[in-house]
Amino acid sequence: METAVKAVDGAVLVVVEPAHTARYRVIADHGNADRIRNEDGSPNTTHSTALMLHLIIKDGFKGLIQPGKSGNVAPTVLHLMGLQTPQPMTRRGLVNI
Repeated sequence: METAVKAVDGAVLVVVEPAHTARYRVIADHGNADRIRNEDGSPNTTHSTALMLHLIIKDGFKGLIQPGKSGNVAPTVLHLMGLQTPQPMTRRGLVNI
């Protein structure tokens, strides 16, 4: 698992640098890297319930990122886009900016 996470970290710059140049915001996390295989050896495709590191890369971003899980990502993205979180979403966004 550590090798895969390091590979993703290295590849992030391939996406982040051009996105930053084009003035896009970038939000990244390691998804379910805490458990990539189920007990039977099959790939784990469910969302992690563990707290996970989130990065927000945006010019002028000075907000504090709160701890969160994968269920917090969509409300965070909507908030950064200036959109309201739909009623069925019960998780909170991770930033207050």
